[in-house]
Amino acid sequence: MNAEWWEGPVRFLCGYWWVFLILIVLALTAYFTRDIWLPLLGL
Repeated sequence: MNAEWWEGPVRFLCGYWWVFLILIVLALTAYFTRDIWLPLLGL
């Protein structure tokens, strides 16, 4: 079995872990502050 298929995605995740961390923080912030910004957008 060729075990090299996972090396590309794992290398990408290890190199850009900070991008996923920022996205998670932004998503959680948007979720928990939706009562503030949704009325401002008129939604």
